[in-house]
Amino acid sequence: MSSQARYIRNELEPVEFATLGVGEQERVRRTLRQAIVDAIEFIETHHAQCKREHPGSCNIYKGTGGIAWAYMRLHAQASVIQLPYNIDVKQLLLRHADACLTTFSPSPSRGIGFINTDAGGVVLALVLHQLGLRPLSVSELERYRSALADMSLAFDKTDPEDEGMDAELFNGRAGFLHALLLLKKHGVTVDSADIASKVQRIIESGRAGAKAYPLRTPAGRLIWRWSASPHKVYLGAAHGICGILSTVLQAPQDAWSPYADELRQTIQCLLDFQRATDNGNLPSSIGSPRDELVQWCHGETGLVLLLSLARKVGLCVDIEHALAQAAECVWERGLLTKGPPSLCHGAAGNAYALLETDPGRALAMALHAADWRQLEREGTLLRGDAPSSLMCGLAGAICLWADMLGVIEVFEADFRIVLPLVPFYEVERL
Repeated sequence: MSSQARYIRNELEPVEFATLGVGEQERVRRTLRQAIVDAIEFIETHHAQCKREHPGSCNIYKGTGGIAWAYMRLHAQASVIQLPYNIDVKQLLLRHADACLTTFSPSPSRGIGFINTDAGGVVLALVLHQLGLRPLSVSELERYRSALADMSLAFDKTDPEDEGMDAELFNGRAGFLHALLLLKKHGVTVDSADIASKVQRIIESGRAGAKAYPLRTPAGRLIWRWSASPHKVYLGAAHGICGILSTVLQAPQDAWSPYADELRQTIQCLLDFQRATDNGNLPSSIGSPRDELVQWCHGETGLVLLLSLARKVGLCVDIEHALAQAAECVWERGLLTKGPPSLCHGAAGNAYALLETDPGRALAMALHAADWRQLEREGTLLRGDAPSSLMCGLAGAICLWADMLGVIEVFEADFRIVLPLVPFYEVERL
């Protein structure tokens, strides 16, 4: 597929909600709310029949576990979203959670990353228990805690031949660190020393990867190779450096601050790769001649998320120009043709990336995504193979539309809420 076919020309105008008239503001609310309702209807109709979405699986990426996660977010935001009375989000949440957790037997042998391994189901079960939405028995609670401990041991195992690998967000060490951070955020007790040791292990792996990587890399940069292909170094959020660094920077500052110089130099290295391309988009991997992917999993979107976070936590203070350039690339090339408007490789993920840099553009992109049915009928959007799922389908878009309704409330009132950078990366915003 050509690069042009991956996205449509962006002729949208930013939607500055605060400047709209009362009638237009209400129209925006109705559009986002109706998009959520339509997506719920689609999910409840199609998910159980879609084998590629692994119905009954706790997998967060494509499975029932991801749909339960989306509904958990909707339940937490119910007062803002104000869905029709006949949609019982809590009931939907519990039905999907029961479907995937009742016979769930987690194992670290299938990986330890939150998004694409059994770790996601463990986090889902423990968070629902902590929130009082799906209480666990004493034996169930012990089983999940034991599974988490086994995954932690798998994280700590060291194989000299694998140094510099297995750190990715999807399946590896960064994914497990992310699981711990999500548990901590939702009130589950997590040892701060354990988080610090996990960050240290990821940094050590990056140092080893830099030494093992066959191409010359500047001193002080961290490199993590992809376990499925040791000579490939991905740069984006799913399997690559952007996702790993973004996860590390969500840990408490005292966990990552000892490595601040290395983190900054690695971010600078990413910016060097970005500037070396013809169109200013981060390539998918080091040495790749292809730079047409502008989506969460690969390309500039992951860089926007990383730079936004690095700026917020104070790691990088002189990246405004680079962040603006990266965000412009996402805006220009972010209306992707792969549908429905998903988080991983769709317009929903790109809209999330723009929340921190330009909420007006993010809202415009979210409203564009809300018209997904018409875009499919026109042939502008081409439906993928997991259209109900969290990362590849409408469950993720639901999170975007719900969070945009939350953003709208921020425009109207001066209070602090928590907004996500996709449904897992979360930052505070005034």
